[in-house]
Amino acid sequence: MITKIPAGFADVMWASFKPYLERAIADQPLEVTTLAELERHVRSGKLLLLQISDGQGIRAICGVEVRPHRDGSRVLHICYLSGDSHEMWVDELHEYLWYYAREERCKWISMVGRPGWRKIMKRYSDNPRVVAVHLMAEV
Repeated sequence: MITKIPAGFADVMWASFKPYLERAIADQPLEVTTLAELERHVRSGKLLLLQISDGQGIRAICGVEVRPHRDGSRVLHICYLSGDSHEMWVDELHEYLWYYAREERCKWISMVGRPGWRKIMKRYSDNPRVVAVHLMAEV
């Protein structure tokens, strides 16, 4: 199950989210670099947190943001994604993000991920909704 966490409600859940967000920050050097900065983005409403859970508890946390694209359209950008047992929830998250992007009138969905995401995203390569996944390597 995927739940949008309203900015005001994030305070209540912050302790539960913190381990996932710390991992996400460590894995994502192109976005905000501290937990405090990320928390400010969530509280201001700039970054929306999505909680991915099942009957056993939280499985993952995803942080998304609607950004402008250079062509004037809107992009739903996956800023952070951290969780366990991705095979149990990645398909549901993919469909939810597609739905949410349309709800927000976005033309694109983007993400930057570690090389391991290449394997996961290959499952969607025949899907015209996935145009590109930006992968990075530290030099």
